Amino acid sequence: MHQPDSPLAYAMPDQVADAIVRLEEHNLRVDEQFAASQNELVQATQEAVKVTRVTAQAQTDLLKVMDRMAGRAASAAAPHQQR
Repeated sequence: MHQPDSPLAYAMPDQVADAIVRLEEHNLRVDEQFAASQNELVQATQEAVKVTRVTAQAQTDLLKVMDRMAGRAASAAAPHQQR
């Protein structure tokens, strides 16, 4: 008779039990591979973010230089336009 607090056990052929064990082992390996690839993806994404930040800063710096150049060009042209 089954006790209410005890787990229920089923008899199964050894071949079925072995197949279940092999599948679980395979699943563990696949999970490890997936976790490793996810880690690589996170690292690559972090590197891409760093590159994007550097690129954005370079573009900001370039824009500032271009603004200064445009201001100088306008200042240089202004005396000639007043004549």
